[in-house]
Amino acid sequence: MKLDFNSGSIDFVLDAAIFVQPSTGLKLEDLALVPEDSFTRLDPLDRDVWLASESHSHHAKTSKFFSQDFGPPDLSSFDRDTFSTSRLIRVNAATGEILEHAKIPAFALWDMEYDWESTHCVGDKPFSGMHALSIVPSSDPAYDNVMFAAFQSSLYQDGSSPTDFGGSATRVHVYGLNSLNEEDERTSSTITYLKSFRYDTSRLTLKSYQKGASHFNALFGILAFNETSLLVAECEDLTSVGRMGQRIVNRIFYVELNGNETVDHCISLLNCDIAAPAKRIIWEREDGMQLDGMAWGPVLEDGRKSVALSFENDDKFGVHFELYALNSNEIEKVEFYNPIDTRDNVLKRRVAAVSVAAVILVVGVLAQFFWVRRLEKGPQYSTLATTEGDDHIKSSSMNFSNYALASAMLNSFLVGGLTFGYSGMVLMLRKEGVYAESCGCGSFW
Repeated sequence: MKLDFNSGSIDFVLDAAIFVQPSTGLKLEDLALVPEDSFTRLDPLDRDVWLASESHSHHAKTSKFFSQDFGPPDLSSFDRDTFSTSRLIRVNAATGEILEHAKIPAFALWDMEYDWESTHCVGDKPFSGMHALSIVPSSDPAYDNVMFAAFQSSLYQDGSSPTDFGGSATRVHVYGLNSLNEEDERTSSTITYLKSFRYDTSRLTLKSYQKGASHFNALFGILAFNETSLLVAECEDLTSVGRMGQRIVNRIFYVELNGNETVDHCISLLNCDIAAPAKRIIWEREDGMQLDGMAWGPVLEDGRKSVALSFENDDKFGVHFELYALNSNEIEKVEFYNPIDTRDNVLKRRVAAVSVAAVILVVGVLAQFFWVRRLEKGPQYSTLATTEGDDHIKSSSMNFSNYALASAMLNSFLVGGLTFGYSGMVLMLRKEGVYAESCGCGSFW
């Protein structure tokens, strides 16, 4: 592994990777080291870590144009046989052995039931599940520590992913952690689900001019100061056809949670009486890599905390680290995040595109009409065909009746057949569950 710090050094204690066992059904996205307990351990690596695994499956083979060769992977489909919902596990860092599975609330796990409307389904979306962890000491004497576990995107019942016109409501779960004692079994239960908070990821800000472009903004990391103060990392990624068309903007926000404003009573965040907390943007950069994780770094000589950021690219090859000094006293002086409102411009561009398409259609129809009228008024061409004692004239000219017939046939085939007929057939097949084996809830691919 290459660590590309500009200065300084870092020591590795691992000669080889530790493999989590059993690894079936895991797509690891973040880890949080469990604070020291009362166990006496000779191996410094013999520590417990919590790992977050997001909902996922093998990539499904699709016929989406260019998706396999040029564009980003199609994540609207999934492989039913290998699908796994989000998981939260405690692992022995020295051996990779899974010691404990945390219980995730049923409302956060997709039961693979389908519906026409995605918000009628319940649970995490494929490739958008639990993604970020952070542990801090607990003020509640019933628990030693508190762990935050955040979802990358909204649950099905909580609405869609961010759009040009609005953000997306996601959930941050809170778990109570207890340390193990010498008399406890290593596999004893140590975690309890407590509550969940609301966090809204920001709307899309990058301009996309390709219909088939992949464009998302999602939660990629959290870092807790205490039980109510968080740093939250978001990544906005716009990937057009071809690698040269990719733009990435990474942002870090500071939020203050209200301990009384939990959302466990809300079946859906679309109709919830709890609003998302306001957020202050403390760092933003357009980059060629995705900000994929955050952790506390060493305390500096002047007493300031440092934050370590990890970045990756879509090739998933290598990792880039950066270390930043954090001026905690300056955070609350930062203005609340309020991006430039471009929704009116987006709407105007779409109206303009539809208007241009309508004008082109009308011009095309008029051009065909006048072309046919011109042919009707043109010279008549005929040939003399002689049969046994009989002469007759065979005329070959395009007239309006011929055009009307040809136009009606093409209209029936293209508009009635392909445009409305095919899409209608797809919807009927979708209703019968023909595509349900490989499409996420609410998907019509």
